[in-house]
Amino acid sequence: MKDIMQKKVFRKALFGGLVMLAFVAVAFLAAFIVHAASDYKINDAGWGLLGFLALVGIIQWGVSLTVSALCSTEDGEKLRLTSVQLALTFLPAAVLLIVIIALYAALSSVPFFAVSGRNFALGLTVIILVISVLSLCVLLYRRFAPERKKLDASEVVMRVVAKNDPEAANALGSVTVDGGAGQGGMPPRSEFVFPDLISMDEAYEANPYVAAESDSVTLEEVCDGFNRYLESKKMYYSTDTLRSFISGLACSRLVILEGLSGIGKTSLPRYFAEYIGADVSFVPVQSSWRDRTDVLGYYNDFVGAFKETPFLRALYKANYENDDVNMIVLDEMNLSRVEYYFADFLSVLELDRRDWKIELMPVSTGGRQPALLKDCSIVIPENVWFIGTANKDDSTQPI
Repeated sequence: MKDIMQKKVFRKALFGGLVMLAFVAVAFLAAFIVHAASDYKINDAGWGLLGFLALVGIIQWGVSLTVSALCSTEDGEKLRLTSVQLALTFLPAAVLLIVIIALYAALSSVPFFAVSGRNFALGLTVIILVISVLSLCVLLYRRFAPERKKLDASEVVMRVVAKNDPEAANALGSVTVDGGAGQGGMPPRSEFVFPDLISMDEAYEANPYVAAESDSVTLEEVCDGFNRYLESKKMYYSTDTLRSFISGLACSRLVILEGLSGIGKTSLPRYFAEYIGADVSFVPVQSSWRDRTDVLGYYNDFVGAFKETPFLRALYKANYENDDVNMIVLDEMNLSRVEYYFADFLSVLELDRRDWKIELMPVSTGGRQPALLKDCSIVIPENVWFIGTANKDDSTQPI
């Protein structure tokens, strides 16, 4: 759905860009008329500079177009940019303007760069005035023109589906290409609210989980054996580091490996999982994560199904393989603030183990529920460890 909405943003911005190019063409035509009909003649250098400035505007529009599409939500709403992101958006245009100013200042003795300031200013003023007047006319038209029916996100998506796959659109009860609506214009609720988790239930029902046999070893034997295994993989850690990591797993369900980039923070849990025969899942944290929906997913009311994440699938799988060690690695976990997206887990893990569960959604949504979800809440089993890797540099958030 997000891809569809981003394409819609691209098309809308592209149309606006074409309109702006038309405005620039009309403005240059007006400047040429003033040039031809008056004593204020814009020399070749002036026309060249005006062309360079127009090129800067076109490049800046392309950058704004890309940012508009990338920084939009699933319903096409533009996200508010931070001051740093906004500054970076205008950086290409600013650099080009500095280069142009330096070029014309350094080569003012060359005929092509010898701009007649007074006449150039007149031409630039005419261009700016014409573009401003045309833009004002467009704004007034949008303000006072008869309001057209706006499509919401679901109608936009269903029209795209109807255009590309009419059979699928009819099956969903969607709107048709000519705008007619079928059964309210919304698809029916899915029978499977959690399709991936239901598939996992069916897979384990067909092939029931059988726990592997465990070996009785001491902590010292585990550390020494793991050290030899790492050396066979050309990975070298100090004995104290390995002992701290393994003993830390016995103390807490959340272990954070912090340090400089490239010292083997991600490799340590990967090779430890290989050594003991555990399951490990890697979840790369994004700087845009703000709440638990980025980790666990969310209920998409449009399709009537839950947006399941790799993190949720790994956690649900651990509920089946309850006699195996399961590790979920949050890679680069401090790219966003941990207390934003992982707050529920930090709170729940401090409770009694019988209360280790997090509600995903209300129970009243209907549909077939996964076997191991209790009241639409995911249980955090005792065989799960969360491993976080964190770099220490200026681009990350403090923990």
